[in-house]
Amino acid sequence: MNMLNYQPNIVKRFFILMSVTNKLSGVVARKLSGFAISFFLGGTMRQTELLQEVRKMRFEDIYEIWTEKRLTQEDAARMLGVCSRTFRRYIDRYEEYGLEGLKDKRLEQVSSHRAPVDEVFALTERYKSLHMGWNVKHFHSWYKKNAGKRSYTWVK
Repeated sequence: MNMLNYQPNIVKRFFILMSVTNKLSGVVARKLSGFAISFFLGGTMRQTELLQEVRKMRFEDIYEIWTEKRLTQEDAARMLGVCSRTFRRYIDRYEEYGLEGLKDKRLEQVSSHRAPVDEVFALTERYKSLHMGWNVKHFHSWYKKNAGKRSYTWVK
């Protein structure tokens, strides 16, 4: 596989991901390297989703050690980088819902600032059909004159 064909930021992310993988336990590293390879080969995974997967895998490893009584709750929590109360919450959710219980529900919420799809589509169609070739400054000034409410950066 020729790495020169990929965008530099993707290659950079891949190497960062692999360096993170090397610092984790064996099971987590194998699972994460599978994510890394699928991501590198064209899959899309936001950093927040990736970190969530890492957190879930680390929890699984630490939970297994904790259930074998080789760790105290405080030590397990410290290894995860959370307080002992948060670790107990993770345990409750994991035992009730499995790995799905550990998902961060905030990541699934749609931003209240996000523009409706029909508005985005209408504006891009308007630009393509009538204003092709206009720079952003001119197009945004036209947009504002015609009751547009979005910012310059959004139109850009």
